[in-house]
Amino acid sequence: MIDTRDSDDWKEASAKMDNERKPWLQRENSVLGIIVAVVLAAAVIVGVVLFLNVGGDREDRARLDSTTELLNTLTDDDGCLLDQATADDLAEVEASLATVNGFDSQTETLGSQLAALEMMLRAREALAGLSGDDGVLADDASQTQMTAALSAVEALEARADPPSQTYAKRLRPTLDELASQFDLVNEVRTAIEGWTAGGTVKADLTRDDYDALVTQCQSIANEKTRQELQALLEPVGAVLTEREATAAAKAVEDANCASVIIPERVDRSLVCGPVPTSSVVLPSFAGPSYLIGSWDGFTSPSGNLACSWYDLGTVVCKAVTLDVPYPYDPATEGVDYNCRRGLEISDSHTGMACAGDIRVIDEIPNLPNAPVLDYGQIVLSTDYRDPYPNIGGPSQQPVACHSAEDGITCWNTVTRHGIKISRSLAVFW
Repeated sequence: MIDTRDSDDWKEASAKMDNERKPWLQRENSVLGIIVAVVLAAAVIVGVVLFLNVGGDREDRARLDSTTELLNTLTDDDGCLLDQATADDLAEVEASLATVNGFDSQTETLGSQLAALEMMLRAREALAGLSGDDGVLADDASQTQMTAALSAVEALEARADPPSQTYAKRLRPTLDELASQFDLVNEVRTAIEGWTAGGTVKADLTRDDYDALVTQCQSIANEKTRQELQALLEPVGAVLTEREATAAAKAVEDANCASVIIPERVDRSLVCGPVPTSSVVLPSFAGPSYLIGSWDGFTSPSGNLACSWYDLGTVVCKAVTLDVPYPYDPATEGVDYNCRRGLEISDSHTGMACAGDIRVIDEIPNLPNAPVLDYGQIVLSTDYRDPYPNIGGPSQQPVACHSAEDGITCWNTVTRHGIKISRSLAVFW
């Protein structure tokens, strides 16, 4: 027989336990619900994020592709910058690249390519600043511009990427030619400045050095620069030519007067230079009453000096008024007074006049028809007849006479011996 009391106790105990567990179960269910809700919310958030990321990734990919395509439109098959590409084009690529998120390796590659293209543009523009449309060095090209161009090309050469290397090789020949022209212009200009420092052409400049620089100048491609430098060279050449002519004339003078000492107040270049080729022929005139026929001679413009031919190699000159004594001439020592009143030059003697007809010279200035030898004019004895054809015959050593404000100079054009007379001077050599 079952004890019902035990069964009732068990039921009562079980019910009591259930009542005690209900709050705990309720709390457990509540926590579990919260956890499930959180998990579901997280799943939703992850889903949304994944959805958004997939959409953003797609947009960045599109931007990346667009930037790549834009950059490719600015380059040739070698990856080098096209001639028509501009700084604005590269700026557009840079702006487009800045909008791309992610794709780090691709954007880094594009950034490196863009940097190379920007360096190519700088090098190209630097060279363009040195030359005109014809590719010739500009006349206003400066050292600063040349240095910038060199640096830009060398920077390309220093890069490892093939496009930069290829582009640098394309620019290098042009750069080298412009640099060569630049150096040539500077060399010519510096040489001219060195030759003309202080406003005078340096004394040791040689014809060879000058001709070499003229040749260099002719090879300058820029016409304006070439003409400018040639204009600077012309006066230098003129000075050089004048010096050469002077040196040649002096060489002639030194050779002609090697054995003759020319007095200080005598024009050495006149006496020792080339035999005059330009002369005047003065008319003959009627001599004094005691002479028969015409006479050849002349006076100075002042009328104070007079000269007369005695034969084709002898001329006698004297001054009407002389403020100094005639020079001493040992050859006339002991002869009569009339032999020491004038100067004479002949084949055999140069010194005091010792002609019996010295008094003819005294009268020439008083003759109304005596010709005048103007200042700067030269007469040659060979242009006249021999006044005394029966005395000695024609001379083989002609005499030239020159009139100047400082006196009359006559000299033997072979021996270079001569005389000079004026109011304040009487000298022979």
